[in-house]
Amino acid sequence: MAIGRIQRAIGAGLVAGVLTALTGAIAVAAPALMGDFVAGTPSIFQNEPAALSITVRPCPPGYDPLAEDADYARDCREPAGDTLFSLALAGSQASGPSASTGSSGDAPQESTVGFSELTPGRYTVGAAPPAEIESAFIGACTSDTRDFTDYPFVPFALVGPDGAAALTLEPGETLACDWYQIAGSVDQQ
Repeated sequence: MAIGRIQRAIGAGLVAGVLTALTGAIAVAAPALMGDFVAGTPSIFQNEPAALSITVRPCPPGYDPLAEDADYARDCREPAGDTLFSLALAGSQASGPSASTGSSGDAPQESTVGFSELTPGRYTVGAAPPAEIESAFIGACTSDTRDFTDYPFVPFALVGPDGAAALTLEPGETLACDWYQIAGSVDQQ
C-alpha cells in the first residue's frame, strides 16, 4: 500500500521533471511525497507508532558514572526495589503511560519495562524509584532507526534531580535504554 504510493509519487516527480526539461517550463509544485522523500522522511511514515524499553540496573552507593574506569555493566548489579516509570509527550495535556519494574528482593536487578504504540515525539521519562536511590543516569540507548555509535555523551544522559530525563522517539522506532540508579550512601539512608 504505502510502497505503491511512494512509487507513484516518485513516478509523478520524475514525469514532472522530464516535462520541465522538455518544455522549459518552471515546475510550480512537486508532489508532497516527493518533497518529503528529498527532505529525508516520507510523510506517510511520520505517524508510525514508536516503542521504548527501559532496563533498570542499580549501582552501589556513591557510584561515579563519569569515573575513568567506570564499567556500568560490571559495576551495577545491586538488588533493587520497585521503580515506577511514566511517560509524558511534550505538548500533550493527557497523562502518558506508566509501568513498574517490580522488586528483585536480594537478586541483582535487570528489570525491563516496555511501552509500545507511542506517538513519535519528545518525551519526559519520569521515575519514582525506591527511597534508597539518590540519582540516576542513562548509560546507553540503542535504536533500530538511528545509530548512536558516535554519540558524544558518556553516559548517554544524566537524570535530573526531579528523577526525569528527556528522550525523543522517531516514527516507527524501537528505542531501548539502560537506566542506572545510584543508591545513596549508607549514612544517608
